[in-house]
Parts: sequence; C-alpha cells; structure tokens
Amino acid sequence: MAQVHGEDVFETEAPFPVRLVPHWLTADGAWRRHIGGEPEDAQATQR
Repeated sequence: MAQVHGEDVFETEAPFPVRLVPHWLTADGAWRRHIGGEPEDAQATQR
C-alpha cells in the first residue's frame, strides 16, 4: 500500500490507470478544468 501527501503524485495501473495528487482534491484553481470540475466562471456565480 502506498501513502502520498500534499503535492506528491500517486500513480497505479491496477485495477485501472490513475494518477492522483491529494492536494488537488481540496485546492481551488485552474487545475479543476483539467479533471472535469466546474469551470471557474461557474464557481464565481455561485458565491
């Protein structure tokens, strides 16, 4: 089992390929549009 924290990258091929950076799960920013999150424009209108 692997443990990663902050901006470390977790990567695996089984059971399917995935690459994850824990910080991205909670951080705001432009990265969201690269992983299917809400566009920044939509977030601004909800605040």
